[in-house]
Amino acid sequence: MTGDVNLNRWNWVCFCVHFLQGVAAILTTLFLENAKDFRVPLLTHYAKWIEDVGPTNDTQHVTLVPFAAVTCAVPFLSAIAHLCMALSGYSETSQSAYSTHIRTLKNPYRWIEYAVSSTLMFFLISLLFSLYDLLLLIALMIMNITVMWCGYLMEKYNTEKTLKNETDWTFFHFGCLIAVSQWAILWSTVFDTSSTMPALIWAVIGTYFVLFMSFAINMAYFYGRTKSGLNGTKNAYLDSERWYMILSLVSKSLLLWLILFGVNQPSTYTNANLI
Repeated sequence: MTGDVNLNRWNWVCFCVHFLQGVAAILTTLFLENAKDFRVPLLTHYAKWIEDVGPTNDTQHVTLVPFAAVTCAVPFLSAIAHLCMALSGYSETSQSAYSTHIRTLKNPYRWIEYAVSSTLMFFLISLLFSLYDLLLLIALMIMNITVMWCGYLMEKYNTEKTLKNETDWTFFHFGCLIAVSQWAILWSTVFDTSSTMPALIWAVIGTYFVLFMSFAINMAYFYGRTKSGLNGTKNAYLDSERWYMILSLVSKSLLLWLILFGVNQPSTYTNANLI
């Protein structure tokens, strides 16, 4: 069985699993009352001037986020991306943009999908850990998108031709620096969280942290194997591409159900009207 067939098959499999999980998530949410009504706030902080006191911190409630509904959107985003790649199909002779990119050891469509879906997942996890400040969340989301952009640039500037000489790790290092920074911000809130926090919520952040880092490991492993022009670079890239699909499918599946069942609990904002 050729690598071409395997790659196309994986795209179709991932599309079907993501799509079916999205449908199942919606149906599940409809039967979980607390999950359906679970809301978390978005806030902004600004300076309010008080005479004889000076500027003081004030808070504005922007809105309440329907958590489960937003979570259900994640598998559909991934399903759409895999459907587009599956319909394009990969082969050594195809002139499709997808095939051309894969033959040159890059997949910009994967990074576009990650920039959307993983950023949304990081946004949701941040909300779970009480990062409600809208401006901080926007900054964290931009950081996550930048990490994905660094991944794309890593592939763009490390072609099969350049890899015969040396791998350029510049963008990999920049991406790791930004990723460490965004996770440091999130973990800083975790360490201040009450020890009574449900174990399931710890499982969410622990699972996502490990799986998030595994994507970088997969990339590092591929480029480590191609050092000094390793023979079979294209086959190695196809293997790497399949591992990206597996990691993406596993991480989003686990987090989808961990989050949905994790928010099936009463909260201050359950059944609250939007502000």
